[in-house]
Amino acid sequence: MQYGYTMMDASQRIEPFCAGKIFLDQRGDESRPGFRQLLHTLRKGDTVTIPSLSCLGSTLLQLSVKWEELTDKEVSVSILDFPELKTGDRHFSRLMDYLLDTDRQMRRKKQVNGMQRARDGGKRLGRKPKAIPDRFGEVYGEYEAGNLSARDAAGLLDVSHTTFLRWCRREETRKAELHV
Repeated sequence: MQYGYTMMDASQRIEPFCAGKIFLDQRGDESRPGFRQLLHTLRKGDTVTIPSLSCLGSTLLQLSVKWEELTDKEVSVSILDFPELKTGDRHFSRLMDYLLDTDRQMRRKKQVNGMQRARDGGKRLGRKPKAIPDRFGEVYGEYEAGNLSARDAAGLLDVSHTTFLRWCRREETRKAELHV
């Protein structure tokens, strides 16, 4: 069977571009119900015509994922604005893998550089540390004496037990430094 798939703005009028049924999604709808329905309908050996590669996604990752979903169905895909591209073309798949990997590496490098610039500029990264409440010393004393579990002590201070234990380690380090 022959099918078509495209993405359009709601105000656009669809012009037939293939002989079979055309599945349609609206631009901006990330759930892509038309594409899901197309995948459900496709059988091995069917043909899918798509007006533009951009109908499959606006990012390399989206494009790669949609292309793989189509090729996994073992169908023939024809892209009207890129007729040289064929479904079984391993070069395209390898090119997409390379581009995705390069894109990920570049984004990661930019992220690391940005974080380093922020640190160099004196910014603290991550979540702001929770202030140790005034009652900590009293509750910590009860915990050290064995009268309270870490969870009970944390409950009294209205924090998680992991936060309480982190504060305890900090307190123990502080005490050890005073005795040196």
